[in-house]
Order: sequence, then C-alpha cells, then structure tokens
Amino acid sequence: MVIKYLSGVMANLPRILRGQREPAEVTSGIKVRPVLRRDLRAIRRVCWRSFQHSVAKDLSAEGAKTFAGVITPKAFKERMRKGHLMFVALAGRCPVGFIELKEHRHIAVFFIAPEFQRQGVGRKLLEAVFVHLQGEIVTVNASLTSVAAYQRFGFELNGDVDESGGLVYQPMKLNLSQVSEVGSGGHH
Repeated sequence: MVIKYLSGVMANLPRILRGQREPAEVTSGIKVRPVLRRDLRAIRRVCWRSFQHSVAKDLSAEGAKTFAGVITPKAFKERMRKGHLMFVALAGRCPVGFIELKEHRHIAVFFIAPEFQRQGVGRKLLEAVFVHLQGEIVTVNASLTSVAAYQRFGFELNGDVDESGGLVYQPMKLNLSQVSEVGSGGHH
C-alpha cells in the first residue's frame, strides 16, 4: 500500500511542481509534521506561489515586498528561535502547505499550494497547531481574499480591515469552545 502511494506521488510529482491539480488519492495521503530547517526554501516557494495566486493582485508593490521579507528562510529561522511553532503539510516529500503559530494563539502565516486548496490540507494544518494553543481563542490577520476560507473553519470577523507595510488584512478570531469540529464552521 505504501509503495503504491509513493509510486503515485512520484509519478505525479512533475504535475505537482507545475501547479496542476492532483488526483484525490494523492491528497488523501497528506502528512503534517513540524518544520525542519531543510524545509524552509520549499516552504517559501509554496507560500510565494499561493500568495501570487490569491493575494498579490490586490496589493501594492509595498505589500508584495513586505510579504517577500516575511517568508525568507532567514526570517523563518529567526521566528523559530523566538518560539513560533511551524508545521508543513507534505504530499510525499513535497511541501504543499504551511502554518505558523505565534505565541501559541495567533496564526502568523498560513498558505496552501493553489492546486491543493479545498482538499483538507488546511484543516490538517489547523488541527496540528490547535493541539498547541494556549487558551480557547485563536486569532489571525487574514488577507481579504482568504476571509471566506477562514469563515468556513468557523472564524469570525474581529474588528475593521487594517493595513501594515502594504499588507491589507481583516482581523479574525475563533473561539474553540464554540466550534464543534475544525473546518465544520458549526457551533455547539
């Protein structure tokens, strides 16, 4: 079974790297683990591709430059030293998603490769970080294009749209005591 799965991943790896959608059996085998330093360059590529696909078109050059600085391997390493928790989602050995949790309560960075969006990868990453939350509230400053995705996970608006360094965002929060299941958006 494992050999069949790995054969499928390897056969489809060129399509993954070109950004083409993968068959369901490949995405059902997504694994999530803590980030290793050797992952950082590949994670940067996943974040940048997803940013370009979904966010960049609505931002200024300043916003794109700010974001590019946030996702450098050096910036990731510095935040790791400060205690940020980082998890990567893998299809085989290929990173397809990333999440970063700051201060055990704030999602600082969360991106899924475009071809793997809406296939459960984000839910798996959220589940990985929710184990490490301190308190029942998790917050995020969501890009405007990702607000609906966060709402599907049960997040609610938490203030007015704001901007920092050219990055425009909507503050959001999720009260875990009111959510029945990650990704269901349902309440008790």
